[in-house]
Amino acid sequence: MRCTCLSPAGLSPRHQRGASLIEVLIAIVVLSTGLLGMAGLLYGAMRHNHAAYLRSQGVALAADVLDRMRAHGPACAGPAMGPSCPFTQGRSGSDASAGPACGEPLPAGMAAPALATADFLQWRNCLAQALPGGYGAVTHVAEGVVYAGRCGNGQAVAPVPAPMPLFVVEVHWAEHRLPTEGDVGHDCVVLSAGVGT
Repeated sequence: MRCTCLSPAGLSPRHQRGASLIEVLIAIVVLSTGLLGMAGLLYGAMRHNHAAYLRSQGVALAADVLDRMRAHGPACAGPAMGPSCPFTQGRSGSDASAGPACGEPLPAGMAAPALATADFLQWRNCLAQALPGGYGAVTHVAEGVVYAGRCGNGQAVAPVPAPMPLFVVEVHWAEHRLPTEGDVGHDCVVLSAGVGT
């Protein structure tokens, strides 16, 4: 009498060649899950890198307007000139017909107040060009007044004692990839500095 020995799985050795269809499907599911996880990590990294890039652009533009104000010297320096500084023209977006385009030289031969106004309008155009939905505001803060930022984070900026006036710069932009808490799709930066001669 002839005896056929079976493997532990109950199958003869000649039936254990290759992978079954179920094993192949499980391997495909595991591999697909891993690839989807990697794609999610890459997307998250790109989203955060883009948000960091926009924030660095916002900080650079906020510092840029403070440098522009210092370049105009007497137009914004001194406690009496702070409220009438041409850079404190409200909070508004860009108007392509108002002021020189970003990167163009300012018109020559203009009087000091008109030149400062043209410089401010050019800065607004740079905001709109560099940031999605970018706009900004420059606010003079009187001595003894605490300025509460409008960025939605309740940030307060302490005033600088006279004779150097304090200016607060807010730069806002649309952020669709990384919504912030309490203000979906919007982000901003706040810088403050005294402008003196």
